[in-house]
Amino acid sequence: GQRTYSIAMHPIKPLILSASGTPGKLGEVRIFDLDSFELRGIVAQTDEVIMDAQFSPDGSRIAVAMPDGTTRIYSGSNYAEKERELLGHSDQVTSLTWHSDGIRLATTSRDHTAKVFDIERGESIATFTGHSACVNDISFAGDKTLLSVSSDGSAMTWNAETGKRIKSLVSGKQNILACCVRQDKALVVGEHMVKWIDARNGQQLENINIDDWCNSCDCVSRGENEDVHLLGTHSGRILLFRDKREVGNFTASPR
Repeated sequence: GQRTYSIAMHPIKPLILSASGTPGKLGEVRIFDLDSFELRGIVAQTDEVIMDAQFSPDGSRIAVAMPDGTTRIYSGSNYAEKERELLGHSDQVTSLTWHSDGIRLATTSRDHTAKVFDIERGESIATFTGHSACVNDISFAGDKTLLSVSSDGSAMTWNAETGKRIKSLVSGKQNILACCVRQDKALVVGEHMVKWIDARNGQQLENINIDDWCNSCDCVSRGENEDVHLLGTHSGRILLFRDKREVGNFTASPR
C-alpha cells in the first residue's frame, strides 16, 4: 500500500501488524516478524484502504476495520481463519480498540457513529450518535466508558452499555484525529492541537506546543507514576514525551 494507516504490536510474540493501502486501488493487513523482518502473511486484502487493525489483548485474534463498513475478526493459525464479520456501520470503519476483557470491541466510522460489539455473540451492544462528522478514533476510559473524537471538533465520553452521552469534553472547529486515555487523563490531538484533558470533566490540564500537525498518539507507559506518550506528525516525525517533556524524536523512514 501507498500509506500505512496503523501499526500494532502483538502482546507476547515478536510480531507487528500493519494496515495500509492506496486509495481506490488497494487495502491490506500484513503481519511481519520483528526478529527476521520478514513478511509472515497477509491477513486481509480489499480494493480500498484499510485504516486500522489490532491484535486482541491475548493476541489470539485480529480485528480489521473494513472499508465497506464491516469489521472482520480473524483467528487460527497465522490468523488465516475469518471467524466472523460484524455488521452495523454504513460507511468505512476508521478505527477500533479492544477492551481488556478481549470480548468487547469498540469501532468508529465515517457514518458519524461509534459502536461497541460483543465478539462472542457477534452483535452490536451500543451505538453512539453524538458526533456530526466522521468519528476518527476511540479509547476505553474505564470499564463502561468510552472516549471518541471526531472531525466535527468534538471529544465526548459515553456509556459503553447504553450508547448515551456522558459529557462533551472538547468542542471547537479543529479536526480531532486521535485520542488515548491513561488513568483519568486523555490525550487528544489534531490539526495544530495537542492537549491533555481530564477524562472525567473535560478540564484542560496541559497544552503541548509543537511546530507540526499531529495525526496519531499513543500512551505507552505501564507504570502509575510515569507518563510516557508518543505523537505521530503529518511530516513523518515521531515524538517521544516522558513526564510532559520531549525526550526524543526521529523521522519515520521506509528503510
